[in-house]
Amino acid sequence: MKASIVYTLPLVSAALFAAPAAIAVETDCDDPEAVAAWQDLLQRYPDDHDLRNLYLLRDDLCLAVARGSVDLGAASERFERARERLMQKWQRQNQHHEQGAVGAG
Repeated sequence: MKASIVYTLPLVSAALFAAPAAIAVETDCDDPEAVAAWQDLLQRYPDDHDLRNLYLLRDDLCLAVARGSVDLGAASERFERARERLMQKWQRQNQHHEQGAVGAG
């Protein structure tokens, strides 16, 4: 199971980079394409709790921006920091897996 998760990391990370940045400059919280992109990611990787948590953060930030309790710039920065941390985590996991594969071969 863990091996299959590691193998999907490059696919998820590539999709996450390609997916709308969620609360980008032009706020796409209500953009049907952004919502569809996130739903697609969540359906393809239902066991990825980190991805689900990032989506939930996005959703919470969208609601906070809509209510006016957080400004768009702060929400965007917070999301991007979380997304970047997740991308770095996936990259470290992928490198660790690749090093293990090289050592085993």
